[in-house]
Formats: sequence, structure tokens, C-alpha cells
Amino acid sequence: MSDDTTFYKLQYDKTVDKDIDEWLNSFPRSRKAEAVRHALRYYIAASKISKEPFKMITDTQRSQQQSQTDKIRPNIPNATVETDTPKKKPKLNMSSFLNSNE
Repeated sequence: MSDDTTFYKLQYDKTVDKDIDEWLNSFPRSRKAEAVRHALRYYIAASKISKEPFKMITDTQRSQQQSQTDKIRPNIPNATVETDTPKKKPKLNMSSFLNSNE
């Protein structure tokens, strides 16, 4: 490892962030850091192309959304409450993007 190597501890909740937990655990331990770095670079490149600003979702916002959903459900028996799901970003071919920037 070089002298510039930095370690960052990533904290997440296995229940709330189940998708992240499953994704991280799909990699061998020795490849998790590489996968996270690749995912971050992918997100940065996609954000630059779409010019969409980064929006931080805090735990406070999550709990507020959950409490609003919980308040709605008891008032509507036997009804399905649709939650706002974020729109999926289009998949990018990162190899062609990275090769064109070199």
C-alpha cells in the first residue's frame, strides 16, 4: 500500500439499507473496497452527465417519511399506500466513458 492510502469506515443499517448490505455481501471480502470505489466513480460520472445535483437523504428525512406513511396507513384500511420510489438512472457503459476520457 502506498503512503496515500486512506481508510474510510462505512456505517449503514442492515435493515434500512438492505439493498446496500446485499450488494456489498455479493462480493468477496477482498473486493468490497474496489466495488465501492467503482460504484462511487460510476455515480459521479452519471451525475456529471445528467447534471443532476446530489441530494443527501438523512436519517431524519427517512424517519419523517416513515412516520408520515405510518400515519396514513391506519386511516385507510385494506388499501395499498404507494410510496414514492426514486427513478432509476439509465445504465452507463463505464468502459467506453473511461476510455474516451483518457
